[in-house]
Amino acid sequence: MAPINTTATENIYRSLIVQLDKLARHNRQGSYRTKERYYEACKRFCKFLAEEYHLQKLSNISGKHLTAYVEFLQATDKAASTVKTDLAAIRFFHDKMDNAKYRLPDNGELSVELEKRTFGGTDCTWSAEEFDKMFAIALVSGQNRYACALALARFAGLRLHECFRIDTATARQALREKAITIKGKGGKVRTVPIEDARISMTLRPLLAKTRNGGKLLVSDDLPTHIAMQRAELDPLGSLLIVILFTGLRESEAIGLTWDCVDFRAGTVKVCKQLQKRPLKDGGTVFAPLKNNKTRILKPAPYVMDILSKQWTIQTEQRLRVGELWRAWTNEEERQSALVYTTPEGNDVSPTSLRHHFKKLVTAIGAPNVRVHDLRHTFAVLSLQNGDDIKTVQGNLGHATAAFTLDVYGHVSERMKDNSAARMQAYIDKTTE
Repeated sequence: MAPINTTATENIYRSLIVQLDKLARHNRQGSYRTKERYYEACKRFCKFLAEEYHLQKLSNISGKHLTAYVEFLQATDKAASTVKTDLAAIRFFHDKMDNAKYRLPDNGELSVELEKRTFGGTDCTWSAEEFDKMFAIALVSGQNRYACALALARFAGLRLHECFRIDTATARQALREKAITIKGKGGKVRTVPIEDARISMTLRPLLAKTRNGGKLLVSDDLPTHIAMQRAELDPLGSLLIVILFTGLRESEAIGLTWDCVDFRAGTVKVCKQLQKRPLKDGGTVFAPLKNNKTRILKPAPYVMDILSKQWTIQTEQRLRVGELWRAWTNEEERQSALVYTTPEGNDVSPTSLRHHFKKLVTAIGAPNVRVHDLRHTFAVLSLQNGDDIKTVQGNLGHATAAFTLDVYGHVSERMKDNSAARMQAYIDKTTE
């Protein structure tokens, strides 16, 4: 979108922002980050409305404006997740208007097709086999709450925060009526049929041991938002996911500091690694990279969101341990402190990370997979999804593209074979 370049358009834009600010001031819904993200999304939409339509009142937006905005976002190669988040933000503030002139269509009613959300061009939906294996692990390990959340999400389509809202009354009604009534986003209530026996199977034992009026998936002594964060992502699991989807070396990931994470630009700077040495040599110290070359990564938004959650988790860990916290003493020190630490603020030990990973891969029947193999997986996925060798070399921090080609050349050869097969199929189809 071109910059605002006329006085009239600029005045319209400012007027729209004043209207948006009024709505934002009276909003009490959503977390701080959600409010900020939705506000920024609507500011972009206001800029579009001012430049393309000279629209002077937010209350006059309609389906045609949403459709045009989606087409604009898609034309500028915005990710499907960004498009849908922007639409959610626009509808969120539209619902706050007392004088809205039109009802906004939902995504299915728009006269433009929305792309399906994917990660790296790959559909990340669990297969039935993957789900069954994870569900079995939760049951065998005695994690009935996790098993119940898995079943509710898979077979009833509940979001995580909706699962955590289920209390004894809701559970009893669900088992009695074979349908669960839940309050979702924006306070909207919906009723979902219970058609899979695994939901009832996991609800009953939790209901039996939960005090009357208590929540089934949350301990009485634990705030709901803390329970949700623990269920969503444990710190070491978060670290492993970052390695998988950035290709960082283990020592680079453990040594990542907050001053190298730029949330505004969506980048991660890799300029050092954390190495464990004998005490006489300094113990755990920062060291130069393997080839001494700093690199800037542009990870998927999913990765940046994980890092954002880690900031919150680490803040709460510090509050929990108080004076025993070891990572930093004030916010200025935090800027250059480690992204990943133990719950007490100590450095993450490579040995602890490997033990944690070993438990995970052993549980799914792949005990010989190493943490470093996550880096290889990232490289292979990058090539399979269309990244060129030079890009992959830069992301991995290899000294030369020739080295990357030598290590992952077999992937390129398979891609050539697949390309040839697709071309042959096209030729066969057009010459019939």
